[in-house]
Amino acid sequence: MKRLLTVVLASLVLITATAYASVDEFGDNTFSLIGIEGGYGSFDFEHGLVAGKKTENKSFGEGALKLGAQTDDYRLFLSARYYSISGFDYAYCTGAEAQYLMNVSNYMNIFVGFNVGVMNFKYEADTTVAKVSDKKDYYGGDIGVNLHLMEALDFEIGARYMYIGYDYTNASTTAVAKFDHMINGYASFIYRFQME
Repeated sequence: MKRLLTVVLASLVLITATAYASVDEFGDNTFSLIGIEGGYGSFDFEHGLVAGKKTENKSFGEGALKLGAQTDDYRLFLSARYYSISGFDYAYCTGAEAQYLMNVSNYMNIFVGFNVGVMNFKYEADTTVAKVSDKKDYYGGDIGVNLHLMEALDFEIGARYMYIGYDYTNASTTAVAKFDHMINGYASFIYRFQME
C-alpha cells in the first residue's frame, strides 16, 4: 500500500509539474478539466464456503466525478467512482488516470492510458457468515475516443480494465471470496476551461 501511494504521488507530482511548466510553453493549450462519467461492466465473483463456493458473473453500473488537467498530448484525472453491484452493500474507488492523447483531427483524439487507485467494498460471501468489508489496490489501462463537441465541452467514449487480484479466506468460517479484474465501458462529458 505504501509503495502504491508513493508511486501515485510521484506520478502526480511529475505530471502536475509538467503541466504547470507547459503553461508557459503552450499557453492557450493547457486546460483544467471537470468530468462526469457513467458506465457499465462486469466481473466474475467466486464466493461462498470452501465446500460449496460458486462463481457468479456480476454486472454493474458506475458513476464518477473526475477532475484533471490537459496539455496538447497528455491528460491527467483524479477520480472517484461508485459502483452499483448486486450482493455488495457498497463498492467505490478513488484513483488517478494518466492518458496520452493522439490528435487525429481538430474534432477528436484517441487516447491510451493507465490507472491506479484503491477499491473499497462490502459484500456477502455467504448467507451464513457476516458481511465482509475490505479494500484493495488496483491498476490497469484504458483506451477510447474523445470528441470535441464545442470549444469547452468534450464527449468521451472508452473502455477500462482494472486488475484487482482480490483473494479472501476466513479460516474460522471457511468463507472465501475472489475476483481478479473488472472491465467496463463508459462515457463522459468533460468541461474544459483555461488555466490561468
